[in-house]
Amino acid sequence: MIKTTQVKSFIPKEPTPYSVRESRYQEGHLNTYQDFLYKRAMYGLTVYNEKQLSEMNPHKKFKIMKVQRHAHEVLNSWKQELLTQETNDILQSLFPNSSLVKELVSDYSEPDPKFKCKLSVESFGLSKMDIVDKFIEKGVLPQDFPVLEDVE
Repeated sequence: MIKTTQVKSFIPKEPTPYSVRESRYQEGHLNTYQDFLYKRAMYGLTVYNEKQLSEMNPHKKFKIMKVQRHAHEVLNSWKQELLTQETNDILQSLFPNSSLVKELVSDYSEPDPKFKCKLSVESFGLSKMDIVDKFIEKGVLPQDFPVLEDVE
């Protein structure tokens, strides 16, 4: 088992051999049902095959797309917060007495929902469990997610 470490930095890491659909998450374990809910939140309708999609109720499709959109908004906002905090820390340590830096930090510390942060989750050192915890906190995944059991 590979154990990843968390590095809180916005500097991208070396490219990994993992695809977008594969997770680098290794330190915790999700059961099959939890993993399905996580992937459905992250990837939406692409977790279903054509037959399942053709048989699916349009309202259910809409709800899945809505959850996926919410998940991406949460991730985007969170990545911006982490990036802003890292940038603010660097600026304040380099220019502690600068009024311009103080003004920038106070005026531009909130995430912009119109801006799409293109940095990967891995570049922030976030694990799958970090994302799961954030999704539970923000209501993307249910509050009882940690205790959900496999559905046979």
